[in-house]
Amino acid sequence: MPRFILLEHSGAPDDPSGLHVDLLLEQGDSCRTWRLAVMPEPDGPDVNAVEVAPHRLAWLDHESGPVSGGRGFARRVDFGCYEPATIEEAATSPRGAVHVTLHGERTAGSLHLRPDGNRWLARLTGPAERTSPPAVSVTPVRDARDDRQRFVPSAIPTKDSTAYLDAFLDAAAAAGQGRPLTLLDVGCGSGRLSRRLFERGLSVVGVDINRAAIQAAHALASPPDAAGPGLRFAVADFAADEPPRLDGGPFDLVVCQLVISIVGDARSRANLLRHARESLRPGGRLFLSASGVSDTINPGYARLYADDFHLTGERNTYLSRDARGEVLYMTHHFTADELSNLLAAAGFTDIAITTARETSSRRPDEAAFFHYATCRRRA
Repeated sequence: MPRFILLEHSGAPDDPSGLHVDLLLEQGDSCRTWRLAVMPEPDGPDVNAVEVAPHRLAWLDHESGPVSGGRGFARRVDFGCYEPATIEEAATSPRGAVHVTLHGERTAGSLHLRPDGNRWLARLTGPAERTSPPAVSVTPVRDARDDRQRFVPSAIPTKDSTAYLDAFLDAAAAAGQGRPLTLLDVGCGSGRLSRRLFERGLSVVGVDINRAAIQAAHALASPPDAAGPGLRFAVADFAADEPPRLDGGPFDLVVCQLVISIVGDARSRANLLRHARESLRPGGRLFLSASGVSDTINPGYARLYADDFHLTGERNTYLSRDARGEVLYMTHHFTADELSNLLAAAGFTDIAITTARETSSRRPDEAAFFHYATCRRRA
């Protein structure tokens, strides 16, 4: 039988909503493709859809990753085979109704697509009997925003080693030729790093979703009427679909220490990078650190990736737990290529990534890889 795939597509520049679902049906040497406003529910209402240009067959094997040309991020929602139950094509128009029966890993039923003026309407009925059982049963276990907001400020993950960040700031200062620089510290926690950056002569705004952390950080802020560079803090969620509202931008520099590893799912990571880029002036630079895939040097991580896959549904991802075994938050470890592709998809250029073997942030007696990325917003 021919194959199908459903992809959650976020951050497409031609999609004002910021999120839609792409349906691809294999037909010959390409895939007939529709953009669905939302994922259709079995026996639910009609879903607005638009037919778009056919896609390459390679998309049928897509799992998760950026779309080339800065066109957002696509994550597989479901895939499988389909039966062309009936295809009613009018003799004078190729826009006849399409009826197929889906046999997917999670979606099963009859999908009806019919033209309605300049749009299509999609409806899923069923369910139909599956051709095979699901390969993976993924149980949503966390809300990353709730996790981050519940952190005790002193326990928010961070990196005390800043050698790569210091080199980045030295280069930025030299390029600025003495001009005072503005910096946004995304995921600043209780503000210790923001304060260090301020003491280097930068004008700094630190932001975090954790209100208790920002409340603690206010004690480190500069007086509002002080002359010269300032240091202030604000609550903001850079993982949300909507852009945060901040005063003081656009900024010369954005710093993001380890946040992308714990910010949530692929959509949240794409949002974080998009908002970071939008916070920069044209030509402004980003410094980002991220946890790297470490199973080759630490068998403990290999076990965590495997043991938690049925909960996270994503490779190289696990649930960080405290000493009692209570889940704290979800953590994703990146390959260097994965991180580079995400940055390119978000609209960054001049991407350089250094990977270093260090000690784990939460396990000081264990080895782990970390990535340090620098890049520039396209002018």
